Amino acid sequence: MPPVAIAAGAALVGAAVAVTAMRAKMKAPTTDDVNRGFDLSRKLDPNYPREVAVGRFSTGGSGVYDTVSGTENQFVWRVTAISDYQITGIQEIWADGQKLTLSGDPLSGWVNVTNYLTKEDGSPTIRFRVMSGTEDQTLDSELAAAAGPGSYGGELTANDTFAGMAIAIMRWEHSPEDNITSEPGQVIFVGDGAPVHDPRYEGSDPDDPSTWPTDTDARFNPALIAAQAIRGWKRGGEVVVGAHGIVSADIPEAELEDAADICDESVETDDGTEKRYRCGGMIRMDPDDGIRPSLEKVMVAMDGDLVEI
Repeated sequence: MPPVAIAAGAALVGAAVAVTAMRAKMKAPTTDDVNRGFDLSRKLDPNYPREVAVGRFSTGGSGVYDTVSGTENQFVWRVTAISDYQITGIQEIWADGQKLTLSGDPLSGWVNVTNYLTKEDGSPTIRFRVMSGTEDQTLDSELAAAAGPGSYGGELTANDTFAGMAIAIMRWEHSPEDNITSEPGQVIFVGDGAPVHDPRYEGSDPDDPSTWPTDTDARFNPALIAAQAIRGWKRGGEVVVGAHGIVSADIPEAELEDAADICDESVETDDGTEKRYRCGGMIRMDPDDGIRPSLEKVMVAMDGDLVEI
């Protein structure tokens, strides 16, 4: 396979695909869902394409499991796939157009919603837990108890861990005595997406995701996101979302560093300074065109292009 070069504002010689990041004025945002990071409806299609959340994303996710539990089905459970790969943070959860106030970090364990659909005494009816999608992820014990033998949604066992998939678990309590009989409206998750390899980060190995930085701006850098999408996010050695037939050696890291540096340049704005290029959204494995439609939108976000040179 010829090299896939990540270049910055200069032509390269050779048979390669280049991703170019050009020093240009900031572009006005478009209404496109990937560039803005918005993909807000909860999908219920079992054949929905795999997708990886990147950068600062917003998504309604994809429904993977629903059930009920308790006396007269008092509790409704919803399991929503946020990303088919690990995410690195949850910043906000919204429901019915309202930002929810949470009692803690849902990635750390179960949290209560304290400002929406609460009972007359102020106690919550909605709880959330978000699981980041590590490969050693285990089945949540509360969900396992609700989804035991004879469960409406089908029994979940210790093997149903959703490992490698970032999921949100919501439990809503039906409380007619408090006039709470309608389920929450559309739920939206805002967070920080998958880690990516950054050759500028000491110790980051493109073939070892455990070495990729998870708490740096690399997650929001379009050049690094594009390179990772081409290289692919893998689970168990298999590509989850990404181009097939590409190995790490196909992406020259010097050119990738140049492009990433341009994206990281500070530019003046009316409110101060910000990084030149950032993006967020969902990299989707289109059944016909693979990652190309999503990758082209990342290129727009960085004023770049995919060119064969």
